[in-house]
Amino acid sequence: MLHVLGQQSVDSEGEFDPHDLLCRILGRIGTEWGPSEKWQAVRNWVHSLSIDQVQQVLNEMELSAREEEFINGKLAQAGDDLRVLDGVLVARDEVGEALSLMNLTDVPATLLVGQFDPVLCQYQRALDSLNAQPMEQEKAISEAMGALEAVVRLVSSGGKDFGPNLKSLVANERAWTRLLGTAVSQLQGYRSQVPGAGHGRYTRSDVTDAETQFFVRTCGAAIAWIIQDHQRGRW
Repeated sequence: MLHVLGQQSVDSEGEFDPHDLLCRILGRIGTEWGPSEKWQAVRNWVHSLSIDQVQQVLNEMELSAREEEFINGKLAQAGDDLRVLDGVLVARDEVGEALSLMNLTDVPATLLVGQFDPVLCQYQRALDSLNAQPMEQEKAISEAMGALEAVVRLVSSGGKDFGPNLKSLVANERAWTRLLGTAVSQLQGYRSQVPGAGHGRYTRSDVTDAETQFFVRTCGAAIAWIIQDHQRGRW
């Protein structure tokens, strides 16, 4: 990150100042130091950043694909389990990358506009919990399911109950689509059964990160399906 910060500063001909950026994020007060003193402060601050603070820096750096590749190469060399994907610091997921699943959870966010805009904050909380270090499994499951429930409710214009709303959407579809609707409806049952996700955390859930990723990705895929077919006038 130090290398990228320095290069961006050079390329901007002084318009981008890493020292000022870190001052804002760390709540520090700028000084009248010379360039060498300011750069030493940047070096010291970068090495002490928390995960959340690193993400705040990334949010303002507007990384190019080449810069992301460089940072990820350094993270891999260091044996770190983190990587940067589209400017977001996420846990390394080699299986997800191999199966082209890395962007699956992000696609629904682009669809949560217009009438679905109120759902975006909740879905974003699910993604934030999924990418937290360590992963906040129960919160990710709860928020992802809540976002799916909200989308189905908006499309069906029915009551607050997820199962009946989803059933009404697929009621006049072919048998296989109704079966798909039934499968999606079971996600609510999973959320309800996981301690701490649907009800009180009376015991350890023993849910793994991979299981949580699967659930959030599945909810995201269901959200995308419901919205896209709604936009096409299917229901």
